Amino acid sequence: MLSNRSELILSHLQTQGAEVHLSEIKALFPSVSESTLRRDLDRLAEAGRVIRTYGGVLLAANGNADDVLLRQSSRLDQKKLAAQAALAELTSEHHVIYIDAGSTCACLARILPEGERMLVTNDPSIAVQVARKPGITTLLLGGMLNPSTLSVAGQWSLQQLDSIHIDLAFMGTSGMATDTGFTNLNAVECDLKTAVIDKARRAIVLCDSGKFNLLFPFTFARFNRIGAVATDVPLPEDLAAQAAREGMANLTGQKCGI
Repeated sequence: MLSNRSELILSHLQTQGAEVHLSEIKALFPSVSESTLRRDLDRLAEAGRVIRTYGGVLLAANGNADDVLLRQSSRLDQKKLAAQAALAELTSEHHVIYIDAGSTCACLARILPEGERMLVTNDPSIAVQVARKPGITTLLLGGMLNPSTLSVAGQWSLQQLDSIHIDLAFMGTSGMATDTGFTNLNAVECDLKTAVIDKARRAIVLCDSGKFNLLFPFTFARFNRIGAVATDVPLPEDLAAQAAREGMANLTGQKCGI
């Protein structure tokens, strides 16, 4: 059960309808320490009610199938650019590829060219879409279906993945930040993401600019574990500097001339 203070924070977020900075929340509760308010926000994030950002917080979606459709339609142009940037890395030498669940990865799946290769995915909708493409053998991992993301994860997925070789993995993310790397709201999904990245010869994360400096509870990869991040615009200065230090390239749709 949420505390009265947490309920008031959620009510304020609903009223604002936009990102709220910690200083603004502190002004609502002048007698409460900043560290206590940060813990309140952490608990709300773990419960899926809010999204942590650098210095602030956003109200999260409700977590059902309708929200999946909403995520698929939001920032669609940016996601298409990130997908195009990522696809430029695909070559004929990549015989087995992995496409992660998520709306940006779904954009990539739609433009995936026909050809003799195997696709592995944990997203049923991506599996159905790619299975129609000539020459591509599609393998859908089994496991528990998350009603919030409509994707599969869990121990069964990890067991199946153990026997699969992956040349190139295209991964989705919910947030990207300098000190936490790539993050996600769901710990079970993070376990699968991390396992895929460990198995793949090369991993590319698709991240539209709306996810820059967003912070979620669970990290699935640091920058040094990822070959490149595909974005719709160049990374901002802080993220670009960290990426350069850790050897992660930045692929952008703009540079692809899209």
